Amino acid sequence: MQATDEFCEDIFMIVYDKLWIALKDKGISQNRLYKYYNISRAQIYRLKHNQVVYTSTLDMLCNILQCSDISDIATFIPDRPGEPENEFSPAEPHTESEGTEK
Repeated sequence: MQATDEFCEDIFMIVYDKLWIALKDKGISQNRLYKYYNISRAQIYRLKHNQVVYTSTLDMLCNILQCSDISDIATFIPDRPGEPENEFSPAEPHTESEGTEK
């Protein structure tokens, strides 16, 4: 796989498998999310494919499903050890002595 500046859609850090289970348990279809709860088809598609979604969408879903925590609908998957850091990895800590002239 070539490194690019674009979002790599086959590497997921957040997955929404629990969301679909919770929706099924409550009897709420994808169509109902769109039609009655005004969650866009684009956001539903992105959720189905574990892509980036708006936090407002996650907030609505948690309210609809009466979640006690975001982990009721989403799971964080940590980066695999040994993989190169991405551009969003934490930077080295800044120290007071850096960048100051005497």
